[in-house]
Order: sequence, then structure tokens, then C-alpha cells
Amino acid sequence: MKVKNSIFKTRIRSASGFTLLELLIVISIIGILVAIGVAAYSSAQLKARNSRRMQDIKALTSAAEQYFAANNSNYPTQVQLTVPDFLPGGWPKDPKTSVNYPYVLTGTSTYCTCALLEGSNIGNSNAAADATCSGLGNPGNYYCARNMQ
Repeated sequence: MKVKNSIFKTRIRSASGFTLLELLIVISIIGILVAIGVAAYSSAQLKARNSRRMQDIKALTSAAEQYFAANNSNYPTQVQLTVPDFLPGGWPKDPKTSVNYPYVLTGTSTYCTCALLEGSNIGNSNAAADATCSGLGNPGNYYCARNMQ
């Protein structure tokens, strides 16, 4: 009878919960999965903001070219470009800083507009060598567009 009683106590003891080691392993696995998820989410946000910046610059370029076609082959100033016919949503702003993108008009025949991308050397512009967009910052970090005509 004494043997049965000890077996019964062992079964109760082993079925009562998890060991500390098991809990630590599960917590470690959850921590690793959370870290991977946060890194992937952060990277996705960065790519989405950069994509938005490029689309905004393309919208500015399109609006400037439409103005050029409608106004005797003259490119607009920033104020002229904000007319609802050309930029219905208003002047686009950087998705992270909410600052207007720079728009440089040289005379009436050339313009340049750029967006600073997050990351390094992922842009299409060598801003240091670009005559109409000079002074914007480090080369390779900007996505720029210039007049097409």
C-alpha cells in the first residue's frame, strides 16, 4: 500500500504545472519572435515612407509639366503650382517630418524638386554635383526630379 501511495503523489506533483526551465524557454522563444517582428515592421515602415516620398516627387513633376504645357512654356513657382488644378491635394509633405519638399525654380526654364530618403546611397541624385539642386545635403540620399523640357 505504501508503494501505491507514493506513485499517486508523484503523478499529482508532475501534473501540477510547468518547470522554471520550460517557462524560460517559452519566454525566450516569444522574445526572439517579437524582435524579428519589430525589425520587419520597422523596415516595412521605412520602405513605405521612401515610396511615398518618390510618389510625391513624381506628382510634383507631373504638376509642373502640366503647368508648363498650359502656360506658354514657363515653369511655375511654388505658389503657382499649388493652384488646385495642378496639385488638388495641396503641396505634398514628407511623411515623417511633415515638411514641404523643396522646389527650386531657376528662371522660368528649369526647376528641381527633391526628397531626402531614409537610408544611405539609395537615391537617384548626386545633389552635390547637381546645379539646380545644390546644397541639399549628402549625395545619394535624395530622390530628385528636374524639368523634362
